[in-house]
Amino acid sequence: MMTKDGITTFATRPGLEIDPELRLSLTWVIAVLVCVGSAVTFMGELLVEPVQRLSQIPLVCFGLAMLIWWLDRLGGTRLSRWFTLIGLSILINLAFIRFGISDLYLLMILLPLLALALMTWTAALLTALLETIGLLFLWPTIGIDPISLVLTIGLIWTVLGLLLAIIGPQVRRSQWSYDQFHRAQQRLDETRDQKVQLAQMQEDLKSAYQTQELLNQRLVVLRQIAEEAHQAKAAFVAKISHEFRTPLNIILGLIDTMLEVPEAYGKSLPPLLMQVLEVIQRNSNHLASMISDVLDLSQADAGRLSLHREWADLADDIRNAVVMVVRPLIERKALTLQVSIDDDFPQVYCDRTRIRQVVLNLVSNAARYTETGGIIVKATRQGSDILISVTDTGPGIASQELDRIFEPFAQADQTRPAQGGSGLGLSVSQQFIERHQGRIWAESKLGFGSTFSFTLPIAPPLPAGGTSASGFAEDWVWHERTTWPQLPEMPRKQRIMVCDESGDLAPLLSRHTDEIQFTESRDLPGALEALQTHPTHMLILNAAAPQHLILLMEEARQAIPDMPILGCAFPPKINYALEAGAVDYLIKPIRQPDLAKALNTLDKPVKRILLVDDNPDIRQLYTQMLSIIDPTLEITPTASGAEALAELHHRVRGSEAPDLVLLDILLPDMPGWQVLAEKNQDAAIRDIPVIAISGEELVAWPTRSSVLLATMGAGVPINKLLPCSHRLAALLMKADGEFE
Repeated sequence: MMTKDGITTFATRPGLEIDPELRLSLTWVIAVLVCVGSAVTFMGELLVEPVQRLSQIPLVCFGLAMLIWWLDRLGGTRLSRWFTLIGLSILINLAFIRFGISDLYLLMILLPLLALALMTWTAALLTALLETIGLLFLWPTIGIDPISLVLTIGLIWTVLGLLLAIIGPQVRRSQWSYDQFHRAQQRLDETRDQKVQLAQMQEDLKSAYQTQELLNQRLVVLRQIAEEAHQAKAAFVAKISHEFRTPLNIILGLIDTMLEVPEAYGKSLPPLLMQVLEVIQRNSNHLASMISDVLDLSQADAGRLSLHREWADLADDIRNAVVMVVRPLIERKALTLQVSIDDDFPQVYCDRTRIRQVVLNLVSNAARYTETGGIIVKATRQGSDILISVTDTGPGIASQELDRIFEPFAQADQTRPAQGGSGLGLSVSQQFIERHQGRIWAESKLGFGSTFSFTLPIAPPLPAGGTSASGFAEDWVWHERTTWPQLPEMPRKQRIMVCDESGDLAPLLSRHTDEIQFTESRDLPGALEALQTHPTHMLILNAAAPQHLILLMEEARQAIPDMPILGCAFPPKINYALEAGAVDYLIKPIRQPDLAKALNTLDKPVKRILLVDDNPDIRQLYTQMLSIIDPTLEITPTASGAEALAELHHRVRGSEAPDLVLLDILLPDMPGWQVLAEKNQDAAIRDIPVIAISGEELVAWPTRSSVLLATMGAGVPINKLLPCSHRLAALLMKADGEFE
């Protein structure tokens, strides 16, 4: 039995070695000696000479038993066993010398057997050998006759040989059985340990399952909270959309009317007033664009607004933004304005609307916080980047404020006078610049003004491509150019053709990426014609009905067999309004051309219009716009849904039914959708067309396609089916947030 690294193993011993645990205990030898000594003592009391001479034998037996017991207690197992053999040999020789009986030497046969029982076969053989040598050398001295000597030695080796032949196999079998028992015991212990471990694992799994159940319950609660928050956000966006766009609609509508039809106000407007109105119009248009972007951002599935990059002449944008938008504020404060743009300022591949917004934010901040002195705007080229900086002579910014000046809602309140603003301009500007792989920073010293600067790469970095020298002639000589080409580096963008009769899909896709150039067509013949002059990497077909989509894809596959074609089924946005009973849906701010276009799409002439809106300013604006479009129109304004329904019934009974209803969706007494539902239930007024108007997007428009189809040429080959299926399945299994 061996122990190594805490693991007990058993091995079968070679030959006839006996396991220590199977050897005879010295206790039995001691007991036999005590019994012999006691028996001899008892016999000596009963008998006379010569047996009384045995009186010394008990003393030797008792003394030998005591010594063996003492040595065994000391822990000397091997020493005590050899001492037992030597002591017994001395006892036999003492008995022979005392009594002179040669037959007592026959007891020497027992010593090898005892050595085998107490120790090993090796000890038994060594004992027999020592006995044989002792008898051969000492027999003349002790007086044993030769016959007894030969008989004793022969019996010793005969008995030992017979014992070896008889019990040797039994010892080996016993040893094997003993080892197998220990192995079985070890396996049993291991099994018990594994059973305990299994029970512990079951408890751990049970605990883990309970924990998972609790986490799942918590996840369900959190998901409900997230869904409620999403619904609250959608409701908030819809409300803010309407509240923002309604007053902006009034401003833009009145300004457009004043600029386009100034004679409607009785006399021509002064040139200075017209110039001021143009400035207001530009800023209002910019604000409307920003509101639309913020609302689009909240509706985008990716949760971010993509950049729409193009090659832009920022020099003109900077001049227009600074001179035409911010100059009135600068002139009112009597500040100086200097715009310095390098003559070789290049075109930049960027989203010009966002960069224009950044410049406007920086210049507007400088104008608001500067009371004396002036503002300097510089635009220069620095290698492969451009640098635009805005320097003012305002109060400056403390050094501890510079570290947080670009944080949302952060303002240098301690060093600058209160000038309004939300504190979002610099944070938004930083996001726009960093999205262009640029950098924006501020430098300022308290009391000496500030400088805000940003850099932009002129062109995006191109992916590394391989080069080939196979096209060069052997005698071609390279000459260094003295002038460099002025052609801009065009980025490698994938181009995709989107064929969608509703026109809703391409703008939605463009919100999710700015790395793809989308071209648009409203029908398949137009898409096929455009592909002849503007090749693309892929064609995306969209149809409201999957059945119609299959027919379109088959027609496209036969017409362009060398192009991948994807098909999806997004219903048009207008479907939601059409299903509710409207013939069109207009989103504020509504301009005069929008109204004129909506009226022209109707299939009958319009003479009488019922205008439904709770805002009197909006009613006045729309009335003025409609009168400019057609002065003969008869317009009846109402302020609520119930009033509109009552007016419809009244006019129908008087045979003066309106030809059109302009219906605002957000009304104080009932939603516009409810007005449409009640109107559609009344056969008398059901057929009167309605154009729905609102400041909110159609948030109920589904942004998921019921199917996704793919084909190319002769079809999808079998060797591409599995790879396409695996990749598509992996993409579909991902959560929506993983694509952000």
